[in-house]
Amino acid sequence: MDIKSTSGNTFPLHEAVKQHDTKAISQLRQEGQKTNQLNEANLSPIDLLSRRRSIDQELREKMHTALLSSMNPTAPKGYTKPEALHGSPWGFEILASGELKGGANDAKGGAQSLEGQVFFSDRTPESSSDRMTRDNLRGKARVYSQGKGMHSSNPVARAFQHRMTQAISAHLASGQPLPSSGNDIKLSVNAGENVNDVAVRWLQNLLTNARNMNAKKFEDIPTENSTALLKLPESVTFTFPDDHQQTCHGAGLKSLLADAAKTLQQELEGGKAPLLAMINNGKIVPMVFGFSKIDDLKTHSISGAFSGVAKNYSYQSENHPLNGSLKGGGIKRNRT
Repeated sequence: MDIKSTSGNTFPLHEAVKQHDTKAISQLRQEGQKTNQLNEANLSPIDLLSRRRSIDQELREKMHTALLSSMNPTAPKGYTKPEALHGSPWGFEILASGELKGGANDAKGGAQSLEGQVFFSDRTPESSSDRMTRDNLRGKARVYSQGKGMHSSNPVARAFQHRMTQAISAHLASGQPLPSSGNDIKLSVNAGENVNDVAVRWLQNLLTNARNMNAKKFEDIPTENSTALLKLPESVTFTFPDDHQQTCHGAGLKSLLADAAKTLQQELEGGKAPLLAMINNGKIVPMVFGFSKIDDLKTHSISGAFSGVAKNYSYQSENHPLNGSLKGGGIKRNRT
């Protein structure tokens, strides 16, 4: 049956789903029809199928496979695409725990970015004006997991910081002179803080800025030589709330840096840096998890810094078992 020509419908896949016509679904997909097209009710063909209550389970699975079977000739036989993806560099932790932890996988992510929670789903449009669900669904999840999205993913930066704290500690222990910028810097100690607290935050900012300016150089140089790329001050002066000052230079500065590097390393190992980075010399291999449908996703809108265009991010705020829950979302296991 030619669904499009007989019905005159501009949503032929939706019509095929309504008619429970698995063969027509497969034919239309072979012709290039997309399953992420939204109809006038803002439903995709996948949404429409999930709302069809009168279909027995065998037919439902056949239609589902027809809608999501891969058109890639190199895909394994019977491979069906996941309906939702979660892009994350916290792969080992997630696999070990058996669940995605709402808001815990990357608690120190970007200011608005919901790092560690976001699902990219074939059921969620990217913006309210879109006439299809997420375009290039798989690519965006991978981009997100690599920290290349609207707000960069801090796990990548933290992995670098963890590697550099070890390099600094080794450099100081060797007795080699510190690479110096020749500058004297001043830092303020607020009420309730101590010198080490302030030094740790300063060191973290120093490493962040160093990586931003010389990322490629740090990638190309061995870790044991990477401190040569840092520009450390000749002295550090701390100013306290009562206006008295304390200056560290020479041996005192080395001791300050050693304590700050040790503290920062411990903080990162306490859960702020991915295990994968700790055992792989600071390198992160992003892992993208594929899921079956996930119901009741929440939506968070983020406006672009330059364009001002708001994009919607969908997430499950509760802990989400990898084997799925009453809200769906079992991790994808493809037929072979």
